[in-house]
Amino acid sequence: MSNMIYQQPQTAAVAPVATSSIWQHVRAAVVALIVFTP
Repeated sequence: MSNMIYQQPQTAAVAPVATSSIWQHVRAAVVALIVFTP
């Protein structure tokens, strides 16, 4: 899976998957910050 992300020629095909994965982590972090912020 990680090898696909680093293949430049297929960046267009992998970008949606990579961004979705990144956004899942970002959203989880944002939700955690919102929940744990007094």
